Amino acid sequence: MELTKEYLDEALKAAVAPLATRKDLEAQTEELARMIADTIATPFTKRFDQLEELLEVKQDVLTLKRQMAEIRSALHLSV
Repeated sequence: MELTKEYLDEALKAAVAPLATRKDLEAQTEELARMIADTIATPFTKRFDQLEELLEVKQDVLTLKRQMAEIRSALHLSV
């Protein structure tokens, strides 16, 4: 077997053909970014927003309890 330029070019084409192109990689990267946003980022953001709301409600309840205790104390009421 003689190693000619044509033979090496064909061998190289055959070896490179199954590899992804830059365009393929960019498309796959975009798809992966969409998948991450849909399955991880968006649900986590929603959950963090819910937790933040719950913490605000808890803080409001604690404030109201403290204010009620102050009112009872000022009016000399027992629980």
